[in-house]
Amino acid sequence: MLDFMKQMIKRTWPSRIYEIDEVGSLWIVARLDNKGSYEYHYRDITESAGWCLVKPRNPPQQP
Repeated sequence: MLDFMKQMIKRTWPSRIYEIDEVGSLWIVARLDNKGSYEYHYRDITESAGWCLVKPRNPPQQP
């Protein structure tokens, strides 16, 4: 878990919420490069410290 968190901190982009489950826990998915192959990590976020809303990379287009 500690290695995963270190890799997440090094990233230059925010994580997106993948799912909110039935009890309200937030889940993220991270695809991390591991020597040429990808690892997928699914984590639930059970604390709220350190999380904030960010502006979308591509804002919705106005009609």
